[in-house]
Amino acid sequence: MLPLALPRLRKTAPFFIILAGLLLANLAFNLFYDWFGISLIVQIYVYVFSLYLIFDFSMINIDEHERDYAAAYGRMGENYLFIEARVIPLLIIYGAVLTSFLIQGIRDAHWPWPSVMGMLDGQNTNMLVYSLFLLFALKLRRDPFITIPLFMGLCVAFFYLDRIIRSVTMSGYVVQIIMIFKLAIFFFFLFFEFFDRRNLLKLLVTAGTVSLLSFGIYLGAHMLIFERTDPESYGRREAGMYLLRLGFRFPVLKLKDQAMRSGDPEYLKEYLSYARRNHVDLDYSDEEWERLLFSGSVDTAEMIAGYLRHRVLPLTYDKIIGFAESRSFAIGSHLENAPAFTRLAARYVKGNEADLEKRMRTAGTPFIRWGMSLAGESRSPLFIPFLLEYLTGPDSALAYTAYGALTRITGMDPREKLNLRINDPEAVAVFKDYYVRTRTGF
Repeated sequence: MLPLALPRLRKTAPFFIILAGLLLANLAFNLFYDWFGISLIVQIYVYVFSLYLIFDFSMINIDEHERDYAAAYGRMGENYLFIEARVIPLLIIYGAVLTSFLIQGIRDAHWPWPSVMGMLDGQNTNMLVYSLFLLFALKLRRDPFITIPLFMGLCVAFFYLDRIIRSVTMSGYVVQIIMIFKLAIFFFFLFFEFFDRRNLLKLLVTAGTVSLLSFGIYLGAHMLIFERTDPESYGRREAGMYLLRLGFRFPVLKLKDQAMRSGDPEYLKEYLSYARRNHVDLDYSDEEWERLLFSGSVDTAEMIAGYLRHRVLPLTYDKIIGFAESRSFAIGSHLENAPAFTRLAARYVKGNEADLEKRMRTAGTPFIRWGMSLAGESRSPLFIPFLLEYLTGPDSALAYTAYGALTRITGMDPREKLNLRINDPEAVAVFKDYYVRTRTGF
């Protein structure tokens, strides 16, 4: 066998030698240096190598060899021809892509799992689809002014489709349907040359059937990794998160202890989002929840606070305000946009109004804006004089934040009711009168 593939592989031998040299150089470089430049060069070459390999194998005319293979191998002849002419180059491309990504991430603490799971999840396999698009365009045997834009258009469309799918937050059956659809696109173009001449319906049915079988294999591989690998391994964690994205609930409780011990705030944030979405109650102790709450970024704390909205933790005012104050200095901390965390912190403000006001007077703008929102959430009238200073101050952004807090505390909205500017003297007087009434009892 391989009478067609071997001549093509010998012809491209220099490209294989260059690829091997680049991969070895990249391996040596990545072992001792932390620079992405060499890896980028290798990735570009892998793309060029893949497209050239497909171009060379596309020169095989299936019609010319179909009768010879049928005579030599009987009913299996067409299958052998298909494997030689189309599957072998794709397997070579897959191996080249996988090897390049394994080498690229060799210094990763969890190597080789990130690369392996990325390939299983389809994150690094778009090159296979682009190769099929090129083969499809070439086999149409049209003018280059048609085939080149067609190839580029298919690649761009699939690239952005993949980006959109990965950027949209969704899980469950929708993700499964989308993944099967992507597989169907792949197998449609892979089988197109062999079925379109005979039966388009057979092509569609075959592509759909093989897509379902392939999805089942991918699903089984992730379940096997999840159930059989070490409970603390990166592979088990990623396989579990993949299954959660597909809508399976059983990994939630099985990942509970690993999520606690991982120390990875982004992993914890994603894990809690799935636990909350699946309405799974995590039986962490109060001490464990407290450690998780203050272990990462404001975004992580926001996710945890949202999950704990119906649970009261024995936290202290100093600890939660100190956490917010320290995180307010981080660029892009999103402290002002953390409503669940703000509501959680508001439970501990009573009796500490003077301290919070003192902290805001010496803090930066992010903490001041968050502190005002916290004051509004606490509903304490003791903050009204402080908020009025910012309402009538020169900073319009802080004035709007102060107004929002005042409306939360008083339940009054003079701008809406009296059609006034937020810092109009009449609006300010409304809030002052409310403060006087609460302090004097009249």
